[in-house]
Amino acid sequence: MSRIEIRTPSRLHFGLIEIKLGEPHCFGGLGMMLESPSFHLTIQSAKQFDASRTGDWEPRITKVAHHWASCRKRTSLPNVSIQILKELPPHAGLGSGTQLACGIVSLLDAAIWQRETEDDSNQSGSNRLTDLDRVSNSTPDIREWMQLVNRGARSKIGLAGFLHGGAIYDAGFSANSIPDGKPFHFEHIEIPDNWRAILVRPRLAETISGERETEFFVQCESIPNPNRSRMLQLLDQVILPALRQGDLDLMSDSLFDYGCLAGDLFRKVQHGSFRTAEIADRVASLRSLGLRSVGQSSWGPTVFGIAEDPEHALHIARRWNASSNDSELTISRFCNQAARVVEVP
Repeated sequence: MSRIEIRTPSRLHFGLIEIKLGEPHCFGGLGMMLESPSFHLTIQSAKQFDASRTGDWEPRITKVAHHWASCRKRTSLPNVSIQILKELPPHAGLGSGTQLACGIVSLLDAAIWQRETEDDSNQSGSNRLTDLDRVSNSTPDIREWMQLVNRGARSKIGLAGFLHGGAIYDAGFSANSIPDGKPFHFEHIEIPDNWRAILVRPRLAETISGERETEFFVQCESIPNPNRSRMLQLLDQVILPALRQGDLDLMSDSLFDYGCLAGDLFRKVQHGSFRTAEIADRVASLRSLGLRSVGQSSWGPTVFGIAEDPEHALHIARRWNASSNDSELTISRFCNQAARVVEVP
């Protein structure tokens, strides 16, 4: 078995439309996929399953692998070694948990397919790289993937983005579909190649995940979102048309407004529309530099802004770096492609 690798995207999440079960658009939302930061993962044959070269991610990867084996009706883990060459920062609002799980499942599926076909004499005349890409990514069915990676109980944007790339609009669940769980609308929209994401992350920051995140939802999900109609209006009349047309000027302040309204869902447990006062200050600072589509990604602490082209992004970066020393600013391209496994020659 030769070495196989995958590079996952990361994701920006602009906020949920609704969090009360049974209400229209529950767990719907909007996000975009980024080329970086990302996970760069590899898998190759070994004497036994080995995730020791994955650092602090090892327990999570082992858990993902056991869940995958159960879903695939396998009695044991495959004899492979997994390595992380590059990683997404955890709990930064960039969807690291979902991207890691999707990447590991993709590698395990590809490794098993490769091993099973190596002994098949019919493969001798085929293009293995093409076949590997086709087979390991052939069924991007989101409900199947939800089961395989055990993710997407609330938002499915990171999962859909891994499978398709681009901007992902998830309209959520219809009013009576939970617990059946049938999403009634997904849309994938290609993002203009010249747009750039500006990411600002503090060097030291409190993060939200796990039980604390669940508790935030429990405290805030008792009543329907009073801003839902206004958020849907922004999506339908401005944000989604602007994305489809690739018109950042048309989007203007609407994405910022959407994020503020989404943040109000959690006003009871956080600082106003943003989780902390520091995040609110960074959002305001980016807007003061001339960016209008700005906000907090998921729970933060990452703050994002969208620049119209690379030159604009560099201009913003220079001005930011001249005035701030407590946060790291990076520029990323958006990712319009599904994540793909490749065989390393």
